[in-house]
Amino acid sequence: MSTRDKDQSPPLDKPLERQIITTVGEVQYLVHPQKLGHVSSTGSPSELQDIVPVTGLTVEQFNSPSFFQIIEDFNRLDDVYMYGFNKRIVIIDQSEAKLAADDKTHEIPPHRIHGLFLDVERHLVMPGPYFIYNGGLHQAWRLYPDKLRAFNFGIVPRALHDPQNCAYNLVSALSLDGLHKAIAVPSRLYSGSLSHEKPLSGIRFVVDDLVSMKGVKTTLSHETWTALYPPCQSTSYLIKKLIGWGAVMVGKTKASQFACLHTAWVDASSPKNPRADGYQEALGSAPGAGSALAGYKWVDCAVGVDTLGGFLETAEWYGLFALRLTHNWQYISEMNLASPRLAAVAIMSRSLERVRQVMKSIALQIPQPPRPLPPTPNTIIYFKDLFDEEERRNQKRLAAPFISLFEVELQGGRLDIDLSKRWEQRQPSEANAPGEALDMFMRNCAFQVYCHEFGRKYNRFIQDYNTDEEAIECVEPYWDDAVAYIW
Repeated sequence: MSTRDKDQSPPLDKPLERQIITTVGEVQYLVHPQKLGHVSSTGSPSELQDIVPVTGLTVEQFNSPSFFQIIEDFNRLDDVYMYGFNKRIVIIDQSEAKLAADDKTHEIPPHRIHGLFLDVERHLVMPGPYFIYNGGLHQAWRLYPDKLRAFNFGIVPRALHDPQNCAYNLVSALSLDGLHKAIAVPSRLYSGSLSHEKPLSGIRFVVDDLVSMKGVKTTLSHETWTALYPPCQSTSYLIKKLIGWGAVMVGKTKASQFACLHTAWVDASSPKNPRADGYQEALGSAPGAGSALAGYKWVDCAVGVDTLGGFLETAEWYGLFALRLTHNWQYISEMNLASPRLAAVAIMSRSLERVRQVMKSIALQIPQPPRPLPPTPNTIIYFKDLFDEEERRNQKRLAAPFISLFEVELQGGRLDIDLSKRWEQRQPSEANAPGEALDMFMRNCAFQVYCHEFGRKYNRFIQDYNTDEEAIECVEPYWDDAVAYIW
């Protein structure tokens, strides 16, 4: 690898102008457009102009007595790697380290050894599967068929390792049989191990449709909305944070129309719920995320927004775990939400431990403004009527020793409050009828706030449709019954 060769290498940052799809064995792959380095050839330079699958290894791995075991571990631990990549080896070290004297090109005749000129400061290359194309090294992203119709589309980042300027292209490929959209996922070997800086390293996320991602559209499962508005111009703050912590975004999943709890699926095809007999309803506000997690082992987590329990309801119907974060304006900024005041980030996964891991990473990063500590409370307020009579007896039995310990610790007293009686004594004039119970008066409070904000948010859509000259080419809006009711 001479200095002259390095000086003549092509620019590293010029991406491929089109998506290149290839196969290794019978598996489809996407050649990621970003060039990571220039590969030297021990033979004719023309042999590296075509798409060539290779395995990237460090000098230490190549010289290791466990060389064959390393290749076996790649194949066992990573769903993207397969033995078709091991016919050629690329040494990815930037150092001047030399290969061992017993050069494995003689020990393993089918292997060809190539070197890599790499800009270490700008591109991180980990051991794993790659493609050589036109003399450059590119990541290998495996394409999975979306047989459950969970995704609006797959996505790939235009630039790797740049979470603050992340923009995406949608994956235009279909499955080999042409019946399903193809979703691209990178090798898990690219991510490395978990660390304090990268607590979510390598975890594959699907992104709910409501979350903005630069370069691709938010559809709201509504044909006219999709046609009227361009791709998003920015990526939401939350997604940038997750990527910075090592997470990988692989696609945007379907939401019900305008994220209402139930939809008739007129403008978009319904995701399939793979639970039970495989023909269960697609329910909740994020059924695409539910279908992907319930049916695809190559997806780890979903990130979305919960407003009135729709995201959590999806987890319930699909047999998954989900948690909603405390409301935080910063994390829901740059999202297309009907009611930001009621919305909060939510995470879904097949594993409760995985949900806890992601939530912990998010919660630890929420900025906490400095403020003085509040005074220690000295009174315990206990609501007596939060349960029916039978539940109240059980609850009292469980709560009594707990409250006693608090009274001793706080050196204070206990204040019992019966909300029903207080309501009867101070019932406001706005109550619909004399004697109306508190829970009946408040039963639709949050929903009515949501409906009000929903109307204010999406009335602009109607105005845009009526005034935009290009809207003439759009389909006349169709409203699902649930959407029409809220409006």
